[in-house]
This record gives sequence, structure tokens and C-alpha cells, in this order.
Amino acid sequence: MKMKFDRRLTDEIYTSDTVRLGKNAFQAMQETIYHNGGVGTITGYYDAELSILSVSDLLLHNLNHSYASLMEQTKGSLKNLFYKKDAAFLDNARFRQLQGEGEGRILTADGAPVYVRLYKKDAVDTDGTPIWIMSVQMNWAYENLALVNESIHSALWYFECNENGEIVHVNWSHAFRQILGYHDILDFPNKLDSWSNLLHPEDYDRVMQLLLEAIADKTNATKYNVEYRLKMQDGQYHWFRASAEVIRRLDGSANRIAGIISNIDAEKRSRMQAQRAAAFHRAFTSANLCEYYVNLEKNTFDTFKVEPSLMTAFEQNHTWDGLVRFLVDNYVVEEDKKSVTDFYNRAYITEKLKGLETELRQECRIVLNGEERWVSNVVMRGEIEDSEYAMIFLRDITESKAETARRMQMASDNASMDLLIKCLCRGRATGKEHRHERAYRKTA
Repeated sequence: MKMKFDRRLTDEIYTSDTVRLGKNAFQAMQETIYHNGGVGTITGYYDAELSILSVSDLLLHNLNHSYASLMEQTKGSLKNLFYKKDAAFLDNARFRQLQGEGEGRILTADGAPVYVRLYKKDAVDTDGTPIWIMSVQMNWAYENLALVNESIHSALWYFECNENGEIVHVNWSHAFRQILGYHDILDFPNKLDSWSNLLHPEDYDRVMQLLLEAIADKTNATKYNVEYRLKMQDGQYHWFRASAEVIRRLDGSANRIAGIISNIDAEKRSRMQAQRAAAFHRAFTSANLCEYYVNLEKNTFDTFKVEPSLMTAFEQNHTWDGLVRFLVDNYVVEEDKKSVTDFYNRAYITEKLKGLETELRQECRIVLNGEERWVSNVVMRGEIEDSEYAMIFLRDITESKAETARRMQMASDNASMDLLIKCLCRGRATGKEHRHERAYRKTA
């Protein structure tokens, strides 16, 4: 049976003084609720189809339905009222577990999906049979905002704070969960750590500190605008950009912080690739025997340039650790093997690049085409916000080292010549002094 508009309920919820409100006023009140969205209700049973028991007039009005047309369109099943793409939570076992607030999209009379806010509780009917009860709020402004966010692949979220600036309530939108690969409050509850536990370890402290500073800053000068990595439901990390604004009480304390996140993974990786190419371009030299990019965390590498005599090493190895072992075992001279192995330790490089150092160097000798050559192992930080990536160059410095040795020898020879000349000059000066002294004695 269709639920009728209850004047007493309106009286209880929407006003505290009904003495001077007559029938005409209540009719006007009902109309204002209708045209401002309001909150409708729908109830039903926990059978296989989640059969609909009752629907409020307000919800029917918002969906442009009569009770008969809604029951005909849905065949009396809640499962047919929701947009199929968002109906995963209507699995009977899952639906029973859901309680409290949520979001979804339901179909209007003309078949258009609209975003609604939901709140679900359980009860029993007059016979004691378990039933579900949901309030349904339609908000066209929110619908428009949700559509805009969907078009730019972003999602809404908000936190409520107490007078001390502590987060007391968290709300992740349906789109927020979807963008990360989750479904509803069962696999992604409205808790702060549902999100914070997914932050990349290298981003966690920075992001949480900025969030708390933005909430605490009563001047509103600190803005929460940040990029970070989140672990998706499939275990992969994606880059996101988040921004938010804070609503404050008169004393400046935060009442609510609301914002959006956008998946910028493709944009970020494209920018990173361009930065890598630019870095290689700046560092390029014909003396490089090989140039490649390493993901230190995943133990993988991407090759840009390889000397033909080293190609076997790159073709036969699929991890960077394996590549380093192959190069050390087959090319590096015995006396330098340990130092090269230590230099290319991934944990060592990661730790070094986390600090102020942006470039590491080590020289060693390798045997290439039967000839011993001096090479410089160069590790440079990837031009991105973390130490996960590194650029590797193996540079032949045999000629430059020989040239340096020649210059040093020449400088040494020149120094010896200068010393000899000075000695000769001093010797000549001393000889003249002795001759003058002898001449003086004879005169005397």
C-alpha cells in the first residue's frame, strides 16, 4: 500500500509550533517540501526480489511516478528501481549487512538515473516479519555536481569536525569508492583510515600533516591541495590530486572540510615520462655505453640506449638485480666486483636518493671486447617527487682518464722543470755573488 503524507510527521519534523497552522498552511508546507527535494521513504521485505512494501508520496512525486506506475516499472522489486550499474549492493546477503547512510542512483519514471542519498535501517512489520526501511533524498544540485565530477573523473568527500578541530564524522561518496575500485560501506567504511591506510608510505606523513594543518588554521590561509598515491582495490598505486575548502565557525574552528579527488595517474605518468626523456637529453653523451631507467621499488628497468657489446646482458635479464649480477659476473674485473655490487644495491640507492643527494658516482674497470676499459657508474634521481625511480648511465671514461693522467704527468713535469730552473737561477745568482766577493777582496 502507498504511504500517505502524514500531517503529524510534518508537524513533528518541520515545526515546533502548529497551533496557528491550519489546513491551508500544511498544504503549502507539503508543496514546499515537494519542490525542494525533501526526503521520501521506501520499505520492503528481505525476500529474493527485495519486494517493495510501501512508497511515500514524496518519493513518488520526485520520481514522477504514481504508485501503480512505479510498481509496474519495477515489477515490485527494489532491485529494478536502482540503476543496474550501481546495484551491486542489492545482493541479498550484502544488502542485509548494510545499515546507515549511503548513496546510489535510482531510475525516474522516464528511465533516467539520478543520484540519491540513502539511509537504511531494519524493522519488522505488524506480523513480525523483518523488513528494510530506507529514506531517499533527491538533490538536483548534488546531481549536477556529481555529473560534473563524473565527467572529470573526480569524486566528493567531506569530514565533520568538533570545536577542537578533531574529525568526528567521515563521508566518502559512492563515486569516491568507485574510483578506487570499491563498492559500499562494507568494503570501504566511512572511516578516516579506510582512505589513510591506502596512502603510499612515502606520501603518508606529508599528506596527513597538510590535512591537519588545513583544518587547524583558523585564518584559512593553509589550503589542502596535494598530490599523492593511493593503493587501488587491485593493489596497484595510482596518482591522485586532492583539494578541499573548510567551512569554519565564528571562532575560526573547522566545522566541515569538503573536497574532491581526481585520478591523475595517466597525466602524472605522462609528465614523468617527459621529465625522464628531458633528463636523459640533458645528460646524454656519446661516451655513454648504456642508458636506462630503473624502478627501484618494482626491480624493473626500461632501456634507452645499449652498446651492442652489452646487449646480451639486457636481453637475458628481466629484473634490475639480475642485470647487475650479470654485468658484474661477466664484465667487471675481479678487484672491482664487490664495490660495484655494493654501489648498485637498491636499498642503498633508495636511501641515498631520499636525502639531499641527486647523483651517485663510482668508477670501476670492465673488460669490453677483450680490452680493459675504465667506466663511470652514474645514478641520478628521477625527476619526480620520490626516490622510487633512478636514471643509470654507464660511461666510458678510459680516454678522459688517460687524458687526465697525461695532464697530471705534464703538470708534474712542468713542476719539476720549474724547480730545476729555480735551482739553476739560484745557482747562477750564488756564483755571481761569489765572484763579486773575490773581486772585492783583491781590491781591498
